[in-house]
Amino acid sequence: MKTKNPYVFEKLDDLISFELNAILHSSTISEADLQTLVSRFDKELKRLNIDFRKRFFDIKDERKGAALVAKHSDAVVLMINRVDGLMQTAAVKGDAVVRALNDITRGLHELHGFIKLNYGRFMSSELLIPITELRELRDMIVTKRQHLRDLLLDNHNPETACDIVMEVLDEFCSRVAAGLVMRVQDADYYKMIVSNIEDYGSQDTALSDCPSLHELLLFWNLNSKTCIRYFCVGIELHMGAMLTVDARLEYLRDQLKKVGMLPQNPGFIYDESHPSIKTFFTDYLANEIIYLENKRVGFLPNEEYKEEREKLPLIKVLCTLSGDQISLFLRAANDLKVIVARSMAAVYNAIVPYLSTERQVDLSAGNMRVKSYQAEDRDKEILITKLKEMIEVIRSY
Repeated sequence: MKTKNPYVFEKLDDLISFELNAILHSSTISEADLQTLVSRFDKELKRLNIDFRKRFFDIKDERKGAALVAKHSDAVVLMINRVDGLMQTAAVKGDAVVRALNDITRGLHELHGFIKLNYGRFMSSELLIPITELRELRDMIVTKRQHLRDLLLDNHNPETACDIVMEVLDEFCSRVAAGLVMRVQDADYYKMIVSNIEDYGSQDTALSDCPSLHELLLFWNLNSKTCIRYFCVGIELHMGAMLTVDARLEYLRDQLKKVGMLPQNPGFIYDESHPSIKTFFTDYLANEIIYLENKRVGFLPNEEYKEEREKLPLIKVLCTLSGDQISLFLRAANDLKVIVARSMAAVYNAIVPYLSTERQVDLSAGNMRVKSYQAEDRDKEILITKLKEMIEVIRSY
């Protein structure tokens, strides 16, 4: 009976995992046995070039074809890594062993190249990358390390921020030295960091008053604990010098606006097990703003407190827009001075309590104001469409 998901490289894998391993761990290594195994390995490689093509073209479903390519690409990488591990101790076993392992490694790289050349469009950055390619990238980073750090420092970046980048590159080199399995996208991430640093002079910054490396840390989505701590401590120290709650609120709102403006390279993230650095700081700043706004209201004189916190609307108006869409409308109206109040918070506090949506009766003025800085494209498009419809209605009056 035919297997549902055939492993085309099974015989090749057995030659490496069992027969080669057995020869290398025998008490006496026979050069003739090594040559025989390498010869069988070469014949199997030639057969696979034909057999793999046939298996692939027998598959009518493109998704299954892509799965076959991914499965066998990763299998070749793991075989390369396995032989590479044997290579690390081969020198003490004699020149014949080294030559045999070099021949096998070369053949496996040719097989991997054959897959990439012929089926590259079915391969993604989620696939594994050979340890040999990772080692080349590591050696390049080690060679350039001091130059990369000098480039960052020469562009007037804080030394602590530069050290964060170096720490990340050093950690990658340590992972390679430990022989850890990685994906293509992992290697691409560190290539991007090196490339961006080397092209530093040609970069335009989005914010003139912000160290350019700060923008790069967000662009790289470098959400390491050290990096997040660096930004949090910086914000806390900056706010610590401010004497009033209002000054701190103004600073946090400005930071929230800036974080929203900064670009982030899609598809790249340092630690996939944690939120992106942009998401973390958007939430962090939003929560700090809400906390300080509540604190500020708590310190208002009694009459103002009552006005801000205790006034209850007699009637609520149902709005068919969502809370996020309403928040965008109010922010735009405030920015254009269509609605004028002593502050943006006052606009939301005065209007939001009188509104409800189809999903929510009681809306939070503070949350909605913060949400206006985290606009999603879908909400923008819906609001724009409604405003255009209103324009047409007004024209018909």
